[in-house]
Amino acid sequence: MYAKSNSLETVQEVVVRIRRSGGQVGRIHSDQDKNFLAIPFRKWILDQCIWQSTTAGDEPQSNGLAEVGVGKYKSRARTLLASSPALDESFWPYAVRHLDTLQAKQHSNLVKPSPVDKLAFGQRVYCKQRSHKNKIRGFNPIAELSVFLGRD
Repeated sequence: MYAKSNSLETVQEVVVRIRRSGGQVGRIHSDQDKNFLAIPFRKWILDQCIWQSTTAGDEPQSNGLAEVGVGKYKSRARTLLASSPALDESFWPYAVRHLDTLQAKQHSNLVKPSPVDKLAFGQRVYCKQRSHKNKIRGFNPIAELSVFLGRD
């Protein structure tokens, strides 16, 4: 999914998502990681008229709410992966992205309803093969067994 070096792009994506849903971003609070204190990151924050604040160095307790949120996401992602025997820990990014989609759907109007909302993460489903895979017609199957990994 995202590497730590992609901090600026990730924050930009989150800010755009918040603004698209009608919210405002007036402050970004982070730890004192070098990615959050880098010149390009700070310049973009200033260009967006966002105030940046940081925690005291090496004290995760000072950012308790964020730590609780991260802990809940990790716990829910572990639960999703454990409840689907077909998936191992290599599917961790998909579980976190699925949780993010569920969160966005619940708290904003950015994610529109879809028939796939009724599917559970890790559920086995049949998907129609793409036409370029199905060049030879006849009695060949037109669907293949897949695993639902969430929405984009």
